[in-house]
Amino acid sequence: KKARMKVWGLLIIMLSVASSEILEDDHLCVRCDLISESDEQALVAIYNALQMDLSPFCHSLTCINYRNVTALSLDRAHVKGTLATEIGLLTSLRSLVLRSINITGTIPTEIGQLSSLSKLQFLQVGFTGVIPTEIGSLKNVTYLMIANEEYYLPFADNIINITGTIPTELGKLTALQFLSIRGTTLSGTIPTELGNITELLQLALTNTPLTGTLPLELGNLTNLLDLQLNFLDVVGAVPLEFEKLSQLQSIYFQALKLNGAFLPRKMASLNSLILGNMPMIGTIPVLQSPLAGFILTNLELTGTLPATLSEITSLVRIELTGLDITGTLPSEYARLPQLSDLSITALDLSGTIPTEYGQLNKLKYFELKGLPEMTASCWTFPDTWRVGDTW
Repeated sequence: KKARMKVWGLLIIMLSVASSEILEDDHLCVRCDLISESDEQALVAIYNALQMDLSPFCHSLTCINYRNVTALSLDRAHVKGTLATEIGLLTSLRSLVLRSINITGTIPTEIGQLSSLSKLQFLQVGFTGVIPTEIGSLKNVTYLMIANEEYYLPFADNIINITGTIPTELGKLTALQFLSIRGTTLSGTIPTELGNITELLQLALTNTPLTGTLPLELGNLTNLLDLQLNFLDVVGAVPLEFEKLSQLQSIYFQALKLNGAFLPRKMASLNSLILGNMPMIGTIPVLQSPLAGFILTNLELTGTLPATLSEITSLVRIELTGLDITGTLPSEYARLPQLSDLSITALDLSGTIPTEYGQLNKLKYFELKGLPEMTASCWTFPDTWRVGDTW
């Protein structure tokens, strides 16, 4: 009793509603003498281990029915310690968010005991060690982020310094819908077990020295909507199995080491394809997809501009830059009824601008640059076009 009074005194812990996943019966405040004994034991240990002021710690909590802690969120708090192993006692915890705090030590293995957890976010936190395999026990987690903000890495003190590999146990998180691992020093390959997370909607692996190839098993993620792979050391081709990603709407691959071709040719829901800064070979992929955005930059693609691109009548933006493409501008692109942005730069094209392009009634921006073999055409640009650099 005296220990309880010493830590909490007669304070009423003011609590903040952390996010939409907190239910309506969560309360904004809780009397310290009403917290369940196990949760109190955990909070005392966590508070002491973090070595932080009591007031911001209290404001980081959310409780249910005045007894059980359901959310712990520390954002830019002044922290000098570690995350206590007693975190595992908070079995009602549904959201654990640590952001921009200079925590030390490792991620406690006891985190695997948080059976109610649905959101886990470690962003710009000073953890060391590895991702504990016990994380695979979080059967109810739908949101998982372990990341550093890449733009601030050179200037930040509180960065995640975890090492090792992505645990294959992540494949057991069958309820997971959002997975983001960014700006870490994790190595190894992309686990094939990620293909078991069939409820996944968004997968983002960026700025992490992962190697190997793209697992064929990622084609099993039939509910996936968004796939972002950037600044990885993976090689090979984009697998044909990705054609099975029937719900996928967006692909963003940037600064990979993919040295094969983009093999899929039919992606039923793909709306945006962005491929950039890779030694990717082959020809320009023409997909049977409802594409609106089609951006290819600094790839080792060869051949000519495919006239069949005009069959993707949903296209709104085409940007082709730094490709080993020859030939001429296809007149068939004038058949793209929704096209509003056409940018073609640093290609080995010849000939002139087809006069049919004057029929592109919705075109707002038109740019040709770095095309030394092309000659000026004899027609003037429509007044509705915003013309960028030419030739």
